[in-house]
Amino acid sequence: MPNYNPEISLSGISANMDEGSEINPCFDGKILDTNPEDHPNIADATSQDGKTTVSINGNNVRIKSIDGKIGNYSVRVWAGDNLCGKGNVILAGTIEDLLDVGGVLEDNEQHLRQSGVVRVYDGKMDPVTQRNKKLGEIIADATGQFNTRLNYRIGNLADSILVQGRKIENGTEKSYVRTIKIPRGDVRGLTLRVVPYDGLAENGITKEDFRRHMGEVLTGDNTNGKGIIDALNLNPIMYKWDFENNSSYPFKEIIISKTPKNPNIQAFFSQTTAENIKARILDKEDIGAWFNGKVNNPNQIRVVNNYIIDYNSTADYGRMVIYPEINQYLGFFLDIYPEDGYINFGETFVIVNEKGEIIPGALTHEFGHSSGMGTNMAGSHALTLPQEKTIMVPYLINLNYSTPRFADKKTAKIIYEDSYKHGQGNMMKNNLIGLYYIVGMKFIDE
Repeated sequence: MPNYNPEISLSGISANMDEGSEINPCFDGKILDTNPEDHPNIADATSQDGKTTVSINGNNVRIKSIDGKIGNYSVRVWAGDNLCGKGNVILAGTIEDLLDVGGVLEDNEQHLRQSGVVRVYDGKMDPVTQRNKKLGEIIADATGQFNTRLNYRIGNLADSILVQGRKIENGTEKSYVRTIKIPRGDVRGLTLRVVPYDGLAENGITKEDFRRHMGEVLTGDNTNGKGIIDALNLNPIMYKWDFENNSSYPFKEIIISKTPKNPNIQAFFSQTTAENIKARILDKEDIGAWFNGKVNNPNQIRVVNNYIIDYNSTADYGRMVIYPEINQYLGFFLDIYPEDGYINFGETFVIVNEKGEIIPGALTHEFGHSSGMGTNMAGSHALTLPQEKTIMVPYLINLNYSTPRFADKKTAKIIYEDSYKHGQGNMMKNNLIGLYYIVGMKFIDE
């Protein structure tokens, strides 16, 4: 009888495994040889693509996936010897990609690393529980770093995942909950910035009241003085000027027009007043706080005799113009409903006296609206917090408050946080930033 090479059967053997794991298929009874005097065993096994390390122990083949290697793979398995002959077969399978989540947890005010908790959820809500399935919880250490592999195959998840984070120190919650929506896939190098409770208690403000305050000043439906029980239920969009070139029309400049928009109005800014307005915008502790100090180039603020903004020309997009007005009128106008979430143009109107001087607090208030706290001519006003805490109250009783207050500055730091971008990582329509997902009170599964 001629010498036949042994044959290896793959019947009943599955080569599929998860990323970072291993399998140990046993080939006992799987090696067939036509020559009855031969009793071949597994002789060798080798990776065909560098995605696995392979070793043998008797008729067991240990196949271990190399970290970071996923997808289809193959291993060649040999049986027999040089005397009796050798046979081989290709064992093919799939290394399933597991969900990796890693990054750093920081605060939005100083961008310092923070300890805390990060939770990950499937992006699709369960129709029975009406909640998103929790995939895992990760601890951010004292350096703010978090990194883990969750035992969930990416291919089995929804089209997106949700990542939530909160600063926690010694078991005490120290920030609101930030929520980010991310396309399905591994998450590496994520910077998750949360809004800390810093300064709230010291200023006599509860975390609930500050959150309600932000809902009020970003919602234009409360100007009737009655307010909304909790404007945050409307999840107002954080419209903002674009200082990071995220849109088609980023911020260009602020123009201080010394004469009114309406030529029939007898009003003007004196040169001293105009230069004072410019200086206040450049001061990050004064009006400049509304933009979180992002307008810091003197060349981005021009004082001119007259400038009329053209709503119909994209050449004027990215510009804000400040006009003097008579005592019967003050206010603002914003292109507040752009589809990309970024303000295209704006106007601020400020009362002046016969000397071309302004009321400092009135300018600060209207400039606050123009920074994004309003909807066209409908100003969004603070109803929960008093004037000592915010200059965005409906009526300025104490005109000595000429600069943004504590709540105003904290609000502006949130709106103009660099990582809070429209167009990515958000859950609102058109991927816009909703306030609810910046200052959340609880994790999804709580």
